[in-house]
Amino acid sequence: MSLPMLLMGLPLVMALLTYNLRRWLWSQVVLAVGTAVALIVLVQLALVDQMMVIAGRDVLLRASWDVLGRSFTFAAADRPVLTFVFAAALLFFLAAGAVRVPTLFLPVGLGMLPLLEATVFVQPFVYAALFLELIAAISAFMLANRDYARTVGALRYLVFVSLGVPFILMAGWQLEVHQVSPDDALPLVRATWMLGVGFLIMLAVAPFHSWVAMVARHSPPLVAAFVLAVVQAAVAFFLMDTLAQFDWLRANGQFFLALRLGGMAMAAVGAAFVFAQRSLGGLMGYSALIDWGVTLVALGLGTPDGVSVAAMLIVVRVLALVVWGVGAGVLVGTVGDN
Repeated sequence: MSLPMLLMGLPLVMALLTYNLRRWLWSQVVLAVGTAVALIVLVQLALVDQMMVIAGRDVLLRASWDVLGRSFTFAAADRPVLTFVFAAALLFFLAAGAVRVPTLFLPVGLGMLPLLEATVFVQPFVYAALFLELIAAISAFMLANRDYARTVGALRYLVFVSLGVPFILMAGWQLEVHQVSPDDALPLVRATWMLGVGFLIMLAVAPFHSWVAMVARHSPPLVAAFVLAVVQAAVAFFLMDTLAQFDWLRANGQFFLALRLGGMAMAAVGAAFVFAQRSLGGLMGYSALIDWGVTLVALGLGTPDGVSVAAMLIVVRVLALVVWGVGAGVLVGTVGDN
């Protein structure tokens, strides 16, 4: 058995079971929370490429899983990222028992976990962009309910992700061209600006930020917080992984300058509009935009300390948005989003 297959298959099966129990919220919450806890235990304790005894049987968990010519590979360095994703999902699943959420939030949230894992496992890594596209596509199913029937925010989110993904994929194509002609530096130059444009779009850098406030205004608060915290964190980890893999990209000062300028633009736009907001959703959206701008500036420093600060900001943001999502959900349910 392959560990990536087990980690991706378990939440998918539980998502189907949770969907069938959609009339019983607490049953959904218990199953979703239990699945997240089981995934955390598996990630932390599973032995890769070694025999394990499970229920009296010898089981070998392989590190890789090949599907349609693509490899999903688990590495020891992936444990912290996967633990964070599962722990963040656990907090949101627990919070779903405290506020009103769309019926499909928990099933779709569980169904998103395999896609979030795939962004970490897939090789070549550039194909992670395709899974981020799928995540944006299925987000619409939980970003709307009877009280939030408008899907304009979800569609705007999907549009901008769809604009960013081709740049990431074309960058992968240029890297393959460079492997054929290692003496030609032009493909690396093209790959650099393609990666830069793709990541700036997917990270909602101004002027590609409008979907953030729209999702926050026109979606249930906890669901919007999930997208802004967990899904966008996956994009940030994708960027960090890209920087970690390529020495030539880390040596490019212009790339880091673009990250810093993009982060400052996000923070400036968020600060300019946050004071004019008259709704809880708009306030949450632009506040999150400021936070993500600061994170991008930290990554743009191009130092180990900057990466550490960015990682800490991502963790703190998840905690803050969970609390915000619950609080805003209670207030909206009581007094409305005025």
